[in-house]
Amino acid sequence: MLGTFRIQLVFSTLCENKKRFTNFKQNIMKNIFLIILFFPLVAIAQVEVTKDYAGMISGASYQLDSAETPSFTNVRVGAEAVWAVNPKFEIKSFGVYQTPNTFIHSFFGVYRPDSSWIIEAGKIATLMGHHRPHPVSSGSHFEPWSLRQIPGGGLGGAVRFIPNSSTEIAIGSYLRDSVFEAQTKLKFNSFILGGYYQPETNISGGAITFEKGRVTTTTAFQNDKLVANLFLLTLGRNKDFMFFSDMGFGLDTESVEEILIRGEWGLLKSFELEKFEGLYSLSYTYETNSMNSYLFVHF
Repeated sequence: MLGTFRIQLVFSTLCENKKRFTNFKQNIMKNIFLIILFFPLVAIAQVEVTKDYAGMISGASYQLDSAETPSFTNVRVGAEAVWAVNPKFEIKSFGVYQTPNTFIHSFFGVYRPDSSWIIEAGKIATLMGHHRPHPVSSGSHFEPWSLRQIPGGGLGGAVRFIPNSSTEIAIGSYLRDSVFEAQTKLKFNSFILGGYYQPETNISGGAITFEKGRVTTTTAFQNDKLVANLFLLTLGRNKDFMFFSDMGFGLDTESVEEILIRGEWGLLKSFELEKFEGLYSLSYTYETNSMNSYLFVHF
């Protein structure tokens, strides 16, 4: 009887401990579940949408040689969000979708040890990409051919020294298409200079951007293969007209006639309405021998 009682007592104690352990485990799992459930909500509550974009481009061409009239329409939407983890560190991300099947995404961290230094890493716009418009913008949606010859985003990081608003010195390294690439940037007043080099492929290039008053121009080059230039001149009292020249020169061509591989010249007229803005454009394209018209609207 005594032995049976002891066995029952031990069994009862084990059952009680097991019950307590089960309750404890359930409470732990419940707390973990609540943390997992509510942590994203807390994070989202601190996220700020800093950029958003929605726009449409519609264009048509009249080919002078064949009298054909091809046309196109595409739509782009995108947004950028920032999570300020603390006063010195933030996480940024943006996504862009453009019809028919283009998706651009970036996710990176930015650390500012003081007002003059920036350290950034992740899937990010490269230093050469600073010569191009931000992907979540009308400028990127209507980006000229010359600027598209400049390297864009990659996986890597950069260290940037910015003592004032008109000066910047930066170096970075990235993987683009699984190839290592080193880049540098120098900004001084109205000039931005950049360069890149891939040791594995021996590909190198650079870009120079000048912007002052009504004039903006960017020249990009790659080894001995290509030179591209975009020239913009704002016109009119209200600055609502713009002349543009978008040109490309192939340096590895065999004949002089083939040197000009890209040429488009035209006039833009911007407009603003209550909820959106945009532009009309008329231009001539050299390589297709065509007259072009564009209608571009965005919110």
